[in-house]
Amino acid sequence: MPTAGALAGGGFEFQDAEPEVLISRVFEAVWRRVSSAVLAGEAGVRTKVGGMLTAALQAASAVRSLGDVQGLHARMLAEMVGDGPISGLLEGQPEEVVFIASTRARVNRGGHVSEGQSPFTCAQGLNAWVRRATGVTLSSSTVAARGVFGQYAVHAAYEPSGSIVSLRKRVPAGSATTEALARVGVASPGMLALLSASVASRMSLLICVGPGARSTWLMASLLGGGAPHELQVALLSPGSDVTPFPSTAVVMTRVGRPGHSLDAALSLGPDRIAVEDVEAGEAGAVMGMVSRSCSQLIGIRASNSGAGVHQLRSMLAETADPAYVGALTMRSVSLAVTLQHFSDGVDRITQISEPTLDDSGRLGVQDVFTLVPGSRTWQFTGARPRCYEDIVQRGFPLDPSIFA
Repeated sequence: MPTAGALAGGGFEFQDAEPEVLISRVFEAVWRRVSSAVLAGEAGVRTKVGGMLTAALQAASAVRSLGDVQGLHARMLAEMVGDGPISGLLEGQPEEVVFIASTRARVNRGGHVSEGQSPFTCAQGLNAWVRRATGVTLSSSTVAARGVFGQYAVHAAYEPSGSIVSLRKRVPAGSATTEALARVGVASPGMLALLSASVASRMSLLICVGPGARSTWLMASLLGGGAPHELQVALLSPGSDVTPFPSTAVVMTRVGRPGHSLDAALSLGPDRIAVEDVEAGEAGAVMGMVSRSCSQLIGIRASNSGAGVHQLRSMLAETADPAYVGALTMRSVSLAVTLQHFSDGVDRITQISEPTLDDSGRLGVQDVFTLVPGSRTWQFTGARPRCYEDIVQRGFPLDPSIFA
């Protein structure tokens, strides 16, 4: 015998559950029936969807009160056949909007980041919008989607607990380039060529940032050398300048507990990731990052390359086997770069080093380039890095004269 919900809903039937679960089931049941018509833009589809939503909400309300059903109907209808809450969040053209697990929404306006509850009715509502914006149905077998929504680039990653979706305002190509850095005296052209080739060949760099310095422009210029089809993600501190980054990159701003933002950035499945200033308490997330095959730019607050490498080792030691943490650190970093702030306002590279591991397992660094004391010029130490041969073998020609 049909239940009361089935009779009231004209074909929809729901078991009793908490209101948020019922709302999710209603959306899923209706979207399953109407998605093909919505995506095809069939005539009268709004009326069709509205009628089905009315029937489904009646069926669900027969077993549990859902509160303001009329308001819920309007929100679901907007999410299925319109832009839902997206257009409202994009008013004023923020730099970025990120939905985290469909329960939180983060908005970056000129470096001011605000976070609150997601305006979507449920996880299925966010996934439906992604389907309409990108043409991709997120699932365990299709874990990433990319597209364009007006002036915004859309990147989405599937997670069982709720997808992570980024909308980043598209701007002209990033203003940071290695040529521009060389012109203002950040480093020599040869040093920047070595760093660019390392990143392009999918190696990872540790950027050790001294007091007052910022790694933003160096990271942006190195990401700019990546292939346009790759997904690049940058995780920055609040207030960082996002404009230098290439238009193809997804730029996120830290917020919330340590590790939360880094986990969200990694969930997008980047081919390359740049993290400005890894934080204390992020050991687990950092381990998850270095265990991936993507190219990484890891920023860390340290006065020199040796100190930075040992700080990274200490973070990895919190979750890794102590017997192998030295070798793991070596595998995680091809080159360590020291960036210092100078009195003329320029953040200069003062040291490029290669991590070393001796027979007793002690971790150290071998300098490749250093700043000449008391000057603003650089010198080659005579120790060509081991990664040079790897870069060339991977198909990225690098002029050996940079080591002359």
